[in-house]
Amino acid sequence: MRHFVNKFSILFLVFTILEQLIAATSTYAMIALSSEILKGEGMIWFGVFVLSLVLVFVPRIFSQKYMVKAEYATFQRYLSLYESNLYNQPSLKTSHAFGGERQSYF
Repeated sequence: MRHFVNKFSILFLVFTILEQLIAATSTYAMIALSSEILKGEGMIWFGVFVLSLVLVFVPRIFSQKYMVKAEYATFQRYLSLYESNLYNQPSLKTSHAFGGERQSYF
């Protein structure tokens, strides 16, 4: 598994966690807003709530970008490991049946 962890997958995880934290802030702001409305106040929590609803899209853009890059980097690493392991086994390399089925592409 460690062969398939790269900087893009780590950045994807960081931006996904950031997105979830902003969504949790939105939920907390909604709860605080409902308790402040009963007191007759709450404009600050309304602003925090609206801001969190807008800001949640910013990490989502980067999260999707790094998810795609992580998929391609992982697939490229998988293919390079596949080809290096194949060439270490001469019996598979000379097998016509195996060579006909093998399709490494990127």
